[in-house]
Amino acid sequence: MTDLNAVVREIVREELSSFTVHDDPEMISTDEAASFLKCGKQVILELHHARNDNDFPSVQLGPRTIVVDKTRLKSWCARGGV
Repeated sequence: MTDLNAVVREIVREELSSFTVHDDPEMISTDEAASFLKCGKQVILELHHARNDNDFPSVQLGPRTIVVDKTRLKSWCARGGV
């Protein structure tokens, strides 16, 4: 069984080494995200509320606080957005 564990650990190490680690995210407000995307704040809020379906890079920090990861937002746009 230890041989199997060693093999699994090596596979996991190899897979994890292929992931890139980004610097700390640059979090921007919904207003800044709207300005960046040249759209209205309501569009950002709608994208945020549908983030489970559209992979929009936003996080709700509190009942009235939503922020967007600018680096991931650029990648999201490059992939075609919605």
